[in-house]
Amino acid sequence: MNLQSSARSCPASRALMVKRVLEGGWTVRDAAESIGISTRRAYRWLARFKAEGSDGLRDRSSQPHRLTRSHELGLVVEAVGRRRRGQAAIRIANELGVPRSTVGFWLRKAGISRVSDLMEKEPPNRYEQDAPGDLLHLDTKKLANFHQAGHRAIGIRHAKNPKAGYQVLHVCNENHSRACYMEVLPDEKKGTTAAFLQRALLHFQNQGITARKLLTDNGSPYRSKEFKASPPACIPTAASGRPEGDTRSSAPGLLPAVPSAGHAESGLPGSPGWRAGAISSPHQLPGSLVLPYAIR
Repeated sequence: MNLQSSARSCPASRALMVKRVLEGGWTVRDAAESIGISTRRAYRWLARFKAEGSDGLRDRSSQPHRLTRSHELGLVVEAVGRRRRGQAAIRIANELGVPRSTVGFWLRKAGISRVSDLMEKEPPNRYEQDAPGDLLHLDTKKLANFHQAGHRAIGIRHAKNPKAGYQVLHVCNENHSRACYMEVLPDEKKGTTAAFLQRALLHFQNQGITARKLLTDNGSPYRSKEFKASPPACIPTAASGRPEGDTRSSAPGLLPAVPSAGHAESGLPGSPGWRAGAISSPHQLPGSLVLPYAIR
C-alpha cells in the first residue's frame, strides 16, 4: 500500500519502535517520541504486533469490514424496474421499505424521476414539399430599437431607451428549398404585410418559382381582407397554422434589437452600420435580406 506523503511512520519505523520497547528496554513514551508519533498510537502498534506479529505493523485497507447497505444494488434494480412499469416513487418507497428521498435519488440517477421521462420520445417531424413553390411560409419577428447600447456591448447597465419603438422582420420561406426572402419594415400592419407578400412573390417568380399555397399563423394582418385579396389567382387559398406535429419556427431570430436612427456607435452588433453589412452582402438590397441557400 502506498504511504501518504505526510505519514509520521512506516512499517520499518514501527518495527524499530517495537524492538526498542521489547528488547531495548525503552519506555513506550520515549520510543514513540523517537519516531514522531503519540504515546497512544505507539500502544496501538504494540498491541497489533503482539496479536498479529510483523503483519500487524503494516497499513490496513480503509474498506469497512461490513457493508451495511450491501443489499442496495438489488433494491435499486427493483425500484428502477417498478418505476418503468409506472409506479409512483412514494409507492415504491413504501413497498421496499426505503426512504422516499433515497428512491428519488436512484430514479434521478437512472433518468426516470419525471413522468415525462417514461413517455416515448417522438422523432423529429420535419415536413418538406415535393416541388419548389408548393408552399410559402410567412412569418414576422419583432425587433426592439434602442438609443444606447446595453451592458453586453459597452458594459453600462443603466442604459435608457424610452420610446425607441420597434421594427419588424418579415420572412417568406420557400418550403422545398428553404430559400428565404426577408425585409426589415417599420410595422406589421395589413397594408405593410400585403405589400411585402407581393414583393416576395415577385422575388420568387424571378427565381423561377411559382407559388401555389401560403402558410401563415393566425395574426391579424394575415386574416385581413386586404391581405387575402393580395395573392394572385395562382394562390386560391391561404392556410393558417402549421402542419400537424411541426413545432419549428421558419422565422429565425437572425438579428438582435435594432438601434434607432442617429445612434453613433455604428460598429456595435445591431447598429445601423452593422445591420447594413449583415443584410446587404452579397445581395445589396436596402432594408431587405435574401437567403438563397437552404436553411436546415
